[in-house]
Amino acid sequence: MNGILVDTSVIIDFLRRKDKEKSYFYKIFEDGIYVPVLSLVVVSELWAGKSMASKVSRKKVEKLLERCEIVFPTVDSAKRVGELLRSVNYEVSFQDVSIAVDAIENDLELLTMNKKDFEKVDGLRLKI
Repeated sequence: MNGILVDTSVIIDFLRRKDKEKSYFYKIFEDGIYVPVLSLVVVSELWAGKSMASKVSRKKVEKLLERCEIVFPTVDSAKRVGELLRSVNYEVSFQDVSIAVDAIENDLELLTMNKKDFEKVDGLRLKI
């Protein structure tokens, strides 16, 4: 798979933009060379958004999800999340560490607009 793990920030930016062709998501995935990959944490974060109360918003997100592959955590990845949380002294959120572990364990770059927090995670390759 020629995939790139996509952070929630990139998805939200894409969904909110009127000029979608200027979004990172569009620029990287529109030509079909790369496959967008999502962590289950990203799916949860999307569904937690207030706009998801709207059927129209849910439909847009569902359509976007059809284009994406999903990676699933394991017990070992859950342990690694805990270890990483300790190693970054809890300065990165549980959600972001979970996303980072999914990228690392699946040998994927992470496309994010939130470089500041993700840069604290050793072994993570960032796309932006």
